[in-house]
Amino acid sequence: VHDGDTMTVNLPCTIKQVCEKIPVRIYGIDAPELNDTRPEMQQLAIKAKNRLIELTAPPHKIEMRIVGRDKYFRLDAYVYSDGVSVAETLAVENLVRPYFGEGPKPW
Repeated sequence: VHDGDTMTVNLPCTIKQVCEKIPVRIYGIDAPELNDTRPEMQQLAIKAKNRLIELTAPPHKIEMRIVGRDKYFRLDAYVYSDGVSVAETLAVENLVRPYFGEGPKPW
């Protein structure tokens, strides 16, 4: 997990070079940036990252439904932990806001 909306995954396939260390951005949300200069935003960013780690760490069963690629060529995907939407969980907990690629918005 890099931050509250981005992680790297290893996909199950036989060609390691193709399926390992794949960057994934959780579709539909935006988390505060860890490098934000405002202390309150840094704290929220850390909380979002830590919660994403909790939601995706073993023994949780993780499922991804790939939407496409983002502007940085990461996979955009709906991510589920034990059948529950990670994006919705983070949003309900007020750790992220909705985001669908409409350009940068200040927090």
